[in-house]
Amino acid sequence: MKLNLALIENELGINPEFVCGQTEHEVCFFDMRPFPILNYDPAVTDHLYITTWDKLKNVSRPPAYLLCVGGGKNARRYLETHGVNGLIYPDDINMYDLFNKVQNLFNSMHRLEWGLYSQILTNAPVRQVLDTCTSFFNNPVMLVDSQCGMLECSSRLQIDLQQNRAAGMKRVLDFLLKSDIWHPTNNINKSFYFPASETTPSFMLLSFTEGDKHVATMVVAGLLKPIQPYQKYILDYLSDMVRPYITKQFSASYDIMNYIRMIILLTVRNAHIDPAVVASAISKIGWKIDDDYILITIDTMSELIDKNRDMSDMLKYESIFPDSVAVKTDTEILLLVHNDTRETIFANAHLLEEKLIKANASFGVSLPFNDFYQLANQHTLCRVALGLGNQNQRIRYYGETMIKHVANILASSISLKSICHRAALRIYNYDKKNGTELLPALEAYLRNNKSIKAAANELFIHRNTLSYRLGIIKSIVSLQQIEDPKERAHLLFSCMLLLQQYPDALDQ
Repeated sequence: MKLNLALIENELGINPEFVCGQTEHEVCFFDMRPFPILNYDPAVTDHLYITTWDKLKNVSRPPAYLLCVGGGKNARRYLETHGVNGLIYPDDINMYDLFNKVQNLFNSMHRLEWGLYSQILTNAPVRQVLDTCTSFFNNPVMLVDSQCGMLECSSRLQIDLQQNRAAGMKRVLDFLLKSDIWHPTNNINKSFYFPASETTPSFMLLSFTEGDKHVATMVVAGLLKPIQPYQKYILDYLSDMVRPYITKQFSASYDIMNYIRMIILLTVRNAHIDPAVVASAISKIGWKIDDDYILITIDTMSELIDKNRDMSDMLKYESIFPDSVAVKTDTEILLLVHNDTRETIFANAHLLEEKLIKANASFGVSLPFNDFYQLANQHTLCRVALGLGNQNQRIRYYGETMIKHVANILASSISLKSICHRAALRIYNYDKKNGTELLPALEAYLRNNKSIKAAANELFIHRNTLSYRLGIIKSIVSLQQIEDPKERAHLLFSCMLLLQQYPDALDQ
């Protein structure tokens, strides 16, 4: 691992008395040697030398890079006169202790380099490679595509993103969306350093391309400690090692991901595709036809929607779930989440909601399903959730509107009165006549397996209040029939149907 003087100055923990020449230079020396030594070539720059002023002051041709102990201003004049890049330390610094500290720094960086090299040779997961990269900079690392959608990130950053603790990284990505300095049409053979501003922390970029196609960009953000200008030379050095690995990992998946997006879109539109082709394509990303899925449909047709790049970037939504594929159309963004549950959707809902609030949009969530070919039907359910769900909520689950949907379908072809349980109808009519709320009490009681405590908690009433209402219900209808499972199911279903359009369901 090659270093530069600025890295040694910052990492050593010992402040030099004077700094001479250029310290923020390309990394060039990979070890340190005592000076003077026999047969050394001053033109060779791959070694850092260390000496004392007494041994240096009479040398006519000093090395290009040097650590000097003692000499003070005299040593500074000497180094400046000879054009030496170096650090001058006070007389009270023990040269051998300084030598050991610098050598330990070299060894530490060598170990990191070898660890990274070993991971690349063994084709380790991308996240492991990024975790090692974070050790070079003591800051999180992320890989993004040309639209700033996250491809992968270091482990700690993933946790911070999920827990909404990485606002600095989000500000960096927002800045990049408005800038083209890092675009692959610019110089991609070196890294870019950006100092901290009022809105963003300091950060570095390194882009990877294949021909004229952008593959990925590495972002190193100063979220834990400020990025220093000299670190861009470390990133340049590492780029030769990681470039083939990153290009191989993501350029190969670029075309297959677009192919899978096309398959998802065609399946949603009920187009016929050879099942063998579908199974083969999704297997490339570890999916199977009968795996567990959830579909999210994000409406992008609202008149209120802010037509900015953040909203149009489907990959930003992909980044919220580690195993998902997004498809963008003119009217919506479809996000197919693989092997996820509604609980996981809930856990990440706040991240989605942030984007929805910014874009003035809403999304519908399907029922969990385990058949890839159910995509068209589940997409319909997402649209139903968007239409029938609570319009004051940005996240609308079909499971919460399913009964209302069923009630609307039934009511369009037959009177609800004809299919509802007569006990439910009597309670409904009693509520309508007396202004009471017995039907919600009965529905909650049945749905909670006749648990008065659970039903009362759900209704936000005291258990005695619920018991009193159940007593009135028993005076109107007999509840003995609910001991029969079929009768109980019919009664509960009837209550749920009537409550969807309560209190005017029968009038409709």
